[in-house]
Amino acid sequence: DVNLWPTLNALRAFLPQVRTAEHGRIVTVSTPFARGPLATGAAYSATKAAVEAMTLSVARELAGTSATANVILVRTIGDAKPHHTRPAEIVAALRWLCSAEGGAVNGQLIPVLGRGLPAGS
Repeated sequence: DVNLWPTLNALRAFLPQVRTAEHGRIVTVSTPFARGPLATGAAYSATKAAVEAMTLSVARELAGTSATANVILVRTIGDAKPHHTRPAEIVAALRWLCSAEGGAVNGQLIPVLGRGLPAGS
């Protein structure tokens, strides 16, 4: 109810406007655990995998337009540990992806995972 349905409804509502906008952008948020779920996180991982699949499908629909759709991958939000992703880092990634300069990036999974661990960890 928190990950899948709001994303699906937002894509349905806004995709026509994003498609025709001069620099339309869609950015969803997922986690590396969508492809490597934890033992107790099957439902969470499955809904995030569905969000990724929807976003990447939309990116294919947007190919050939000036609009883009991408996914940022975030593990833990905070700043207490080196592998946490700071909110400011997430905002910076979102701003760049939504900028004119980010227009060359479409259909990508972009890790924004803090400084301590590689993407597959």
